[in-house]
Amino acid sequence: MQIPDDVFDKIEDLSEQGNEAMDNEQYSLAIDIFMRAYKLLPEPKDRWEAYIWLQASIGDAYFQEKEYEISIKYFQDIFNSGEVEDPFVMLRLGQNYYSLKEYELAKEFLLRAYQLDGITIFEEDMSFYNWLSQNVNLSSKQMN
Repeated sequence: MQIPDDVFDKIEDLSEQGNEAMDNEQYSLAIDIFMRAYKLLPEPKDRWEAYIWLQASIGDAYFQEKEYEISIKYFQDIFNSGEVEDPFVMLRLGQNYYSLKEYELAKEFLLRAYQLDGITIFEEDMSFYNWLSQNVNLSSKQMN
């Protein structure tokens, strides 16, 4: 079963608008746009591929707004849906937990991101890699 083409086209259009708002650092606007796209998903929403990228987009916008507790909810929903192999999701979970001073959880998820994608996942902000490397012996951790 697929999302009807007209609905999917609208979701894609709104997602592009949301990405443009993110690029312009208009995070509140991006959240509103991504939420409009999310509401177009047929129920149950979590069965659609678009669910994951919309949740990640909303969570990322909240992360950029420094609304870490809200951001975590979106990324945790993705994680709980079984999406445990996405390095970006693991990175944002780790960064959110770090920002909330939940360092053990931060270490767990930042390490997962590292194991999935190596050092390149940290290019946006190497401070998280530096913190992780000071708290975990990364040379003993195998990348998948």
